[in-house]
Amino acid sequence: MQDFIFRVNIAPFQRLIADEADQAKRDRLERMLVEEQEKLQAYRAHLDSLPSHDRTSDGSSAQRS
Repeated sequence: MQDFIFRVNIAPFQRLIADEADQAKRDRLERMLVEEQEKLQAYRAHLDSLPSHDRTSDGSSAQRS
């Protein structure tokens, strides 16, 4: 689920960057896009480090009680 949220957050930045004429605003949007992409990569790396029995069928981490 978290993977989906990161991807949904990334898509608007890509559209805004493509449409933005002001270079300063485009630069700020690009930095924000990179931050979201880094969060997604870190999340995926965290999942890859988990043993398979700690993951649910959708690849997310299972919560333990």
